Amino acid sequence: MPFPPSQLPRQLVDILADLSTVLFSRHMDADGTITYGWFSANVEAVFGYGAPDLTLTPKGALNAVHWADRDAHVEAVRASAAALERSVERFRIVTAAGETRWLRGSAQPSRNPDGSVEWEGAWSDITEWMRAEAHFQTVMDHAEDVILTIDAHAGIAWGNGAVERVLGWSIDELRGRCLATLLPGLCGMPEHIDPARCDLADTMRCFLRGTQEVSAIRKDGSTFPFEMTVSEVRADGRLSLIVIGRDITRRRQLERALTEGQKLEALGRLAGGVAHELNNMLGPILMNAEMLGRTAHLDERNQGRVARVIEAAKHSRDIVRNVLAYCRNQPQPLAPLDLAQIFRAFADLAASALPPSVKLEAHAPIQPVTVVGDPAQITQVLLNLANNASDAMGGIGILAVDLAVVPAGEPAAQAGLDPARAHAEIRVADTGCGMSPATMARIFDPFFTTKPIGQGTGLGLSVVQGLVKAMGGAISVDSQPSRGTVFRIIFPLADEAPP
Repeated sequence: MPFPPSQLPRQLVDILADLSTVLFSRHMDADGTITYGWFSANVEAVFGYGAPDLTLTPKGALNAVHWADRDAHVEAVRASAAALERSVERFRIVTAAGETRWLRGSAQPSRNPDGSVEWEGAWSDITEWMRAEAHFQTVMDHAEDVILTIDAHAGIAWGNGAVERVLGWSIDELRGRCLATLLPGLCGMPEHIDPARCDLADTMRCFLRGTQEVSAIRKDGSTFPFEMTVSEVRADGRLSLIVIGRDITRRRQLERALTEGQKLEALGRLAGGVAHELNNMLGPILMNAEMLGRTAHLDERNQGRVARVIEAAKHSRDIVRNVLAYCRNQPQPLAPLDLAQIFRAFADLAASALPPSVKLEAHAPIQPVTVVGDPAQITQVLLNLANNASDAMGGIGILAVDLAVVPAGEPAAQAGLDPARAHAEIRVADTGCGMSPATMARIFDPFFTTKPIGQGTGLGLSVVQGLVKAMGGAISVDSQPSRGTVFRIIFPLADEAPP
């Protein structure tokens, strides 16, 4: 049993022994019983067992074969006997010393007149090759980029772990498919042809070599920008493609943010110039309105109108000063102020500025509500929210604006403010069209607007949020489609009274 067959030259046996290749003869009776007739003399060097110690399990597997591979190995042997085709075998063994090794080989079957089958074959120790492959796979799986190999005739052949992380497909699901499964926009097949009928050789023509940005599709059907490099490899007369790509969604978001920032910077310079010109024009308007109020003989009604002109001009002057200070990157000084007084002044101003079909309901406490802030900025914030509410209601509806003192506790904590301090809360509620969750998540983004082109810049609410945060406050929104919108602004109460 331990000797090689006489028909093999001794030199060949010695060479195979040096290559850690074990020769064997296998026999299967007509009733399916499997036995091994002989092993080459180097069997002990590979298995750790001498030939007499290699016994068989009841199913016909060698006792040295790893328990997890025994059934598959025996099934492959029986399938080879049934089809009389060469068996290609790869399995693990556990040596006498307890070491796990990988063997790979093949055996050619022949059927005897009595129905039994004989195999002459060889197994080679491929342990080092398998370890190297496992190490390579581990390294590739930790790469951030998607890496795929595509065979000209067999489709997608291999991929790393990033394939599933980025695209949602396991490599087993993709193996054998056309690359168009992931990149349908580049496929040259007509739309009416089922991709399953695609000639995989067309893959070589559909996908351009080099680096390009494409739209990739995940397993769930979602798409995203994908930058990929396609390289061509020819080996053993066979053509393959290597695709290396990455999800560039974040890069595109950063590029858009940079572009919007540059637009905002340019708009800031423009706003600074416009504000300077407006400031020059507001001076004469305010001066003449004050002179008219002092010298003209006006009845009480017209005196009130002049007073409102003066108040609006002063408010406009303060807003212009804020714009100039912002454009020049000059922080506005904040001081304690009575928010209730500013709130009542805003209510009077809004009542004359809003359309008559918008009913304004404003409620504020009689006693002072002291916070730290800037009066013009707070008025600007409230007017912006009031105008947005009027637009959302189509100029018809109810705008409820309330000011209240909120005790210390959870609302402040949810807004990221000190929960141990009491706060002033301004609530601006409308009966307008409301917003979807997707829209509500973006309303504070610069340049985001739901208004038609020419009717909105998308800067209003982003500026509102910036002003509120700069004064130490927080703003939140709650809305549902067809249910209206509620904005809440909270400011910490100040420890000292306004001057």
